[in-house]
Amino acid sequence: MPLTTRLLCLLYSLDEPLTTRPGQNGAMSHSDRQTLRAADKISPAEQQELKSRTYALWTAWDSLDPSRVAEFYSKDPTDIYYDISPLKFRGSQQYADEVGKSLVGAHAKWSPNGDDFKAIKSGNLAMTTLTMNLAFTSKAGATTQMHVRVTDLCGKNRAASGWLFKSTPPFQAAEGR
Repeated sequence: MPLTTRLLCLLYSLDEPLTTRPGQNGAMSHSDRQTLRAADKISPAEQQELKSRTYALWTAWDSLDPSRVAEFYSKDPTDIYYDISPLKFRGSQQYADEVGKSLVGAHAKWSPNGDDFKAIKSGNLAMTTLTMNLAFTSKAGATTQMHVRVTDLCGKNRAASGWLFKSTPPFQAAEGR
């Protein structure tokens, strides 16, 4: 099983229990592997839904106002969010409170770098990746142009009837253009 699928399977247990059962020796049976693979296939509609949701999230972040992006994030206080400084936040509320203070007076604008959006899923969890161009203007007026890679983890939430972002790792500079 690919590493990303194993990672998502481990994370899947945060949302609801894995429905496949390991065989007697702790390994999954052929039937269980087929069931898991079928659940992992992402349909074109799900791919487009995740892409639209991800693009809407980053467009909302252009405001640098956490209240404008709150609808996109899981409200689970045990979810972990990362940023540049401080590095780690527990729950979207702490993330919004802390990051919101540091972004007052700054400006940002993002744009996709081509069409390299990709999503993979395992059950009710998905991982999305894309590269983007980001222009960030600090409160002092200095503008930084960045080419970054973003990877997000999303959970399918029945109550919210859609995908919610559960974890946001920090930006990473993308190589090349």
